[in-house]
Amino acid sequence: MATVNSVSSEPDVTFDDIRRQWLDDSPWLEARSSGSTGTPKVIRLSKQLVRTSALATNSFFGITANSLLYSCVSPRFIGGKMMIIRAIEARAHFNYETPSNTPVGLLNINLPVDLLAVVPSQMYWIIENISRLPRLNNIIVGGSAIPVPLREAIAASQLNVFETYGMTETASHIALRPVSQLNVPFTPLPGVRLSLDSRGCLCVERESFDAVQTNDLAKLNTDGTFEIIGRFDNVIVTGARKVIPDEIEARLSDCIDGDFAVSWVTDDKWGALVTLCVTDKVWFEPHRRQELEENIYRLFKPHQRPRLLIGLDAIPTTPMGKLDRPVLHKICQKIALDYRHSDTEKATDDNHTNFIMQLFG
Repeated sequence: MATVNSVSSEPDVTFDDIRRQWLDDSPWLEARSSGSTGTPKVIRLSKQLVRTSALATNSFFGITANSLLYSCVSPRFIGGKMMIIRAIEARAHFNYETPSNTPVGLLNINLPVDLLAVVPSQMYWIIENISRLPRLNNIIVGGSAIPVPLREAIAASQLNVFETYGMTETASHIALRPVSQLNVPFTPLPGVRLSLDSRGCLCVERESFDAVQTNDLAKLNTDGTFEIIGRFDNVIVTGARKVIPDEIEARLSDCIDGDFAVSWVTDDKWGALVTLCVTDKVWFEPHRRQELEENIYRLFKPHQRPRLLIGLDAIPTTPMGKLDRPVLHKICQKIALDYRHSDTEKATDDNHTNFIMQLFG
C-alpha cells in the first residue's frame, strides 16, 4: 500500500538516512517519484511491500551474506533506496558512490560486485572502462529507457545486464529482461500478477498488497511475459486515430543518427500533427530529408507519419534523464506557431538554432 503527497523541494538524503529509516519503528518508508509524468511526489510505501520487493530481487540474483551490492544511483530515489535495503535484508556488503556519469568509485573496488545498480548514462562509461573494473556479476539498469546504440554496446560487451521495469509505487522493479538479448519481453518477478484495464494499461498486483494501476500501455503474452508499448497519457490523437509516440520512436531508431523524439502540435484540420524532433541538422539537407521521408513512408501508416520536422539543440529531459514530453510539446508548439506566421518552407527561431520543415509537403 502507498500514499502520495506532492513535493516541491528535494531534500538531501544519504544512504545512512535510508538505513536509519528502514530500521526504525515506522511501518512506512518515504520515497520520491522521479517526476517524469508530472510534479514529483513523496510516496509512503509499506515496509512490508518494500521488504517483499527486496527479497524477490535478492532471490532472483542469488544475493547472500557474502555478496557485494554497489549503487551508482542516488538514495533520493527508489532505485538507490532499494539497493541498501536489499543489502540489509540479505546481510550483504554494501558500497556506493556519489552519482555521476563517470562512476570512478568502481575503480577502487577489489572484490567482485554481485549486483550493481546504474542508470543508462553510466553504462557508457562502464563499457568503455570494463577492463579496469572489478568483475561485475549482475548489473541492473533503470531510471530511463535504454537507447538502441547502448543496447547494442551492452550486447557486444557480454556483461550480464538487466533492464528493469517498475516505479516508485511498486517499490522499484517488478520485472526484468536481459539486455544482451535484443527485443525480448519483460519477465515479472515471482509473486507479481499482471492484468490490463479497459484502456490496455498494465495493472500490477502482489498478494496482500493493493494493486498499482499504471498508465503504461502493454501487451501480455501467453507465457506470462509482457511488453510495454507506450504511455496512455502520451497518445497523440490525429484525425481521430491514435498514435503512440514510443512506437514511432522504436521503429525510427535504426534510421536516425543522434538524439530524436516524437511529439505533436495542434492543427485545425487534424487536431494534432505528429512531429519528429531531431538534434542533427543534417536531416534538413535535401538528400537526407528525402531519405528520411522514404523511411517514414515505408515504416508507417498514413496517420502515423510525422508531418513536421523540427531541429533542436537538445531533446529536453527530466532530472532522471527521461524524455520530458510535456516540455517538448511546448517547445514544438511555440516553434510551429512561429512557422505558421512565416511565408517560408523552412523557418528558424530568432537565435537560428531551431529549425522546422514540413514533411511530405
